[in-house]
Amino acid sequence: MQNGIQMSSAVAYAIIITLVLLLFYILIKIFKLPVKLISLTAFNLLIGGCALFAANYIFSIFGFSIGVNIVTAAVTGFLGIPGLITLAALNFLI
Repeated sequence: MQNGIQMSSAVAYAIIITLVLLLFYILIKIFKLPVKLISLTAFNLLIGGCALFAANYIFSIFGFSIGVNIVTAAVTGFLGIPGLITLAALNFLI
């Protein structure tokens, strides 16, 4: 009688561990780009929302404000200052 694990079981475990690691590697490669895009989008929305709050704080002296929601934050976050100016112009015209 032998104590420990048999050689065929050890080979089977090694193959299973290798396949699981290969699966994790493939999943990481597949989901790396979408996760990067989602995080970049979330960061732009956060920056856009902060810019809107700052603009509303500054322009509250003149009684002017822009609504802060997901669409205006996205416009400001992706377009930057020109997007903020466009939103202000649209708010002024409407």
